[in-house]
Amino acid sequence: MSDGLSESLGSQTAEDVLADLDAGSRRFRRQKVFCLFKGPFGAFRVSEGGQVPDSADSNASPSSEDMCVSPDHPEGQDHVTRNSDAEDVENEDWMQQLDDVDFDTFDVPLDFILDQDAHQELGTIQSLITYPSSDLFASIAPDLLTTPCVEVNQLPEEITKDIVSLKEPLNERQETRRDLILREPAGSTFDSALPEEASSLLRHYKQHIDATTAALKAKRQSPWQLMFLPCAFQTFAELSLLGTASHTRVAVLCALLARSAFKLYKTDPDATKSNYWRIVGSKNMDKARYHLQRVLDQDMTLVHTVEYEELLMAFLAMSITSLYHDGRTPQNLLLDAEKLIRLRKSFTGGPQNVRILHHVYTYLRVIVESTSTCISDAAGDRENEPHHISPPRTFRISEDSLNVGLDPTVTKTAELGYGDIHLEVQGLWEKTLHSTIHGIPESLMTLLAQTISLANEKKHLETGGLTNSKVLSDLKRHTQTLEKRIWSWQLDFELAISPPSADLTSNSDLELIHHPHTQLMILAVHRALVIYFYRRVHDVSAMVLQDNVRETIEFLEPCIETLADDDDFTPSLAWAAFVSASEAIKPELQQRALKCVTITDNQGFHYGPKSSAEAVMSIWAGRQST
Repeated sequence: MSDGLSESLGSQTAEDVLADLDAGSRRFRRQKVFCLFKGPFGAFRVSEGGQVPDSADSNASPSSEDMCVSPDHPEGQDHVTRNSDAEDVENEDWMQQLDDVDFDTFDVPLDFILDQDAHQELGTIQSLITYPSSDLFASIAPDLLTTPCVEVNQLPEEITKDIVSLKEPLNERQETRRDLILREPAGSTFDSALPEEASSLLRHYKQHIDATTAALKAKRQSPWQLMFLPCAFQTFAELSLLGTASHTRVAVLCALLARSAFKLYKTDPDATKSNYWRIVGSKNMDKARYHLQRVLDQDMTLVHTVEYEELLMAFLAMSITSLYHDGRTPQNLLLDAEKLIRLRKSFTGGPQNVRILHHVYTYLRVIVESTSTCISDAAGDRENEPHHISPPRTFRISEDSLNVGLDPTVTKTAELGYGDIHLEVQGLWEKTLHSTIHGIPESLMTLLAQTISLANEKKHLETGGLTNSKVLSDLKRHTQTLEKRIWSWQLDFELAISPPSADLTSNSDLELIHHPHTQLMILAVHRALVIYFYRRVHDVSAMVLQDNVRETIEFLEPCIETLADDDDFTPSLAWAAFVSASEAIKPELQQRALKCVTITDNQGFHYGPKSSAEAVMSIWAGRQST
């Protein structure tokens, strides 16, 4: 029988046949004697005034009720409408009813059904876009939480109005849009669990990762290639075949799709297409927030190891995507990631993937904190926060911590090496992964983290020193020691720790830290750290630092165009370019620095609601006015 059914399909797939039948059933004009269809292709007639029989079978299972699941909630997320007044099915032979059906109505072109969302009004789509507030998840679009059910046999008015337009040739834009949609698995847009433009954006993101990885031939561990991309593909497969996936996986997928869409938004020269990708990216980002919030609503102490890894991936994927979008919420997301890490207390080794994710968190957190003008407690002040969840730690230094952790020659213990997720202590740690993931040595990242903590707390400690001379003395010595450590830091020492192998056959066998472009990036970050230290800690005039600004730019110029498109290196490059450009005073240096900043801006990466170029020019204008 199955062979006969397969042969009867001819060249059509089963999905296409079902979609055509479903499309036709939507257009079938129902008679007045009944109000609803049930059964295969709506063949059963349901009585308009029937009552539910008083039998045990009537309530035996949910399958006996009308059920409608919102397509935007692929896991059946408590968003189900049931018809409590189910009608009796008439005893009339349903095969006899099929004779009354006009099967000519089943020939509605499938292209049109699949392309319905292309005809939505731009204003309607833009209404889905919100902007983050102090509460990270307060900005979720309302329709993501209360999407109305779509009745199975109800045809939208737009289809009946636009049927005539199907005979007209599609323009280039519509052809492109249709090609993208038709690559999705066959099926109606009403029952598709896939995010918008999922296959196109995922394919584009893979091409982006492959291209950036191939551009720098060296031994490296890119988390986006090793972990995030495979997770996205697996989730896409689950949604395509099963129609469901875990909230954490869907959050990761939607965040990466948003990242891909925002990249197209920045690089597409066509203004119409560019704006379209911005809208798609915002919608996918909203969906990622929604699914992440669903996970956070659960008891976090019950999260298993696999779920912990995926949840941490979701936080980090959304953090990096927000940096490529508007730069408003990464700090809040990273604060939540820290809560999760400290709740699990998974500092003692663990799987390699978890260790990589911890390093990504540390790297992003340090970079983001360095550009924050104040410490945001939005994520830490949420109401009804469970008492068993450790609050996130700010980058500050206490009186007891002065002159502690400033010796770079001390070997870190395993507990300290694994658990120092904010790099509060200097020292040697042979199992660090920072130089193999992002190319920046842990020692240099630690100096930056300690500088941030000192700059954030210096005024408070100086105030306390007015009544306690010991605090003032310790603060002075701590500042001088940290300054000395920054100046004495040498790249050669880091290279000597992991010397290149003697039997290298190609550049692809080089350790990442030994690649020439990576070394230029490291030196640029070090010079930018010198500028950052004197401006934030000592408030030295920018005019005194022009030589350091020049050196930073000179290190950036040869490598920034090659590395700026790589998600593993963009935060470091953007940070060094932003710091040097902010303190550039000479016109020649300003012009060169602005070019570097523009390169990272063109990737969509910036540390605030404004682009880095706009922020830098505001700083220049403010300095000139005074």
